[in-house]
Amino acid sequence: MKQRSIKNDIARALSNPERTMIIEVLASGTHNVGSIVKSTGISQSKVSTHLSELHSVGLVSSHRSGREIRYSLIPEPLESYSIWLDDLAGSKSINSICDSENIKSEKSHDFSEARTCYDHLAGKLGVELLHSLLQRSWIVVDDTKKPTYRLTDNGAIELERLGISIRFYELGRRIFAYGCRDVSERDYHLGGFLGAVILKDMIKKKIVSAIPQTRTLKVNGTIEGWLSKKRAR
Repeated sequence: MKQRSIKNDIARALSNPERTMIIEVLASGTHNVGSIVKSTGISQSKVSTHLSELHSVGLVSSHRSGREIRYSLIPEPLESYSIWLDDLAGSKSINSICDSENIKSEKSHDFSEARTCYDHLAGKLGVELLHSLLQRSWIVVDDTKKPTYRLTDNGAIELERLGISIRFYELGRRIFAYGCRDVSERDYHLGGFLGAVILKDMIKKKIVSAIPQTRTLKVNGTIEGWLSKKRAR
């Protein structure tokens, strides 16, 4: 019953076109109320009301930065909702629909090799990343049902060696690390806060790079190469 209530809450939140506009803005990064008003043209009072609703159903998190409050999208509920729709539609998920729409523009690149899924790494490279972290015991399974993962002491040391900080995790409401079902691989890749900060680091170190106007990522290096890199100076 609780799971059904969450789905209903998300469906209700997405049914309002102004709230979906706000979600689209937050998908690009963190914003304060003023920047959301500017991007959407929605009045400040309505934006605040919508943000409160989105926060209450777990789609948005907030944290104070100086005098302002900044809002961020929490992708996990949307991912769970899309999986539910995927199951209903018989493997035709939101992501696969989007993939088919982008297939012509992405024919010159291997979409299944590496791409973004919300803000983390997906495709063959994303699956390999999760397997590699588990094999090295940087993370271990915390809950097999989702599944979710927790960081080991050795994993924390190795991430620090790579220059990846996890101290900002407590600022949000995101799941730390979980298995996100991959559309093309039919396996799990690494989602959650950890997946997001690792993708940022891989882009910074040029292991992968963005291809404009697509979710496909150009692969410039390997997971093994990234794992062996030291902190950028």
